[in-house]
Amino acid sequence: MTSIILASTSPTRSKILESLRLAFRALPPSFDELSSISESPDERAIANGEGKALSVIEQVANDALLIGSDQVAFDDNGVVFHKSESLASARSQLSSVSGAWLHFATSLVIIRNGEVSLRHVERFSTRFRHLSKRAIEAYVEAERPLGCAGSFMAEAAGWRLIEDTDGRDVRVLYGLPVIALFDYVDAQRIELAYTTA
Repeated sequence: MTSIILASTSPTRSKILESLRLAFRALPPSFDELSSISESPDERAIANGEGKALSVIEQVANDALLIGSDQVAFDDNGVVFHKSESLASARSQLSSVSGAWLHFATSLVIIRNGEVSLRHVERFSTRFRHLSKRAIEAYVEAERPLGCAGSFMAEAAGWRLIEDTDGRDVRVLYGLPVIALFDYVDAQRIELAYTTA
């Protein structure tokens, strides 16, 4: 059985693997995320996911599945939505996507036997309802969506803002492309270890 090592401090990514009953261990990466505007959202997500995984590689056995992931949110014009650091910036971001699509590029980088075995980006898009200033204010005050791409927390009340979605794997919104992970596992004929109930 192959174990998973998750190079992440994200509680949401850990909860995804826990919900799938996959045996894994999370390690905090020592990597400063790239934010160059010259990179495409896909390139940035891949580079950050790979950087996170490589930063912990010395702590991981070769036969483990070492996973790094990153998420980048952007609008139809390619403008990247950084993680909000204030409620004011969260309100501004949500105002700009009212009635519009917001796209999420989430990477899955897998290192096995000391080498990068997979670099993949999965996209998922959400179209926001036409949001009044009052609706945005109520959501921001209730959820306080700081530190998340696009100021939108799909884990809870954020779904109240959404009118439509497009993509094969909703977990991309939460930061980990699960279907792509299982595609890789099946292609490589890997048997993953599970936890018991």
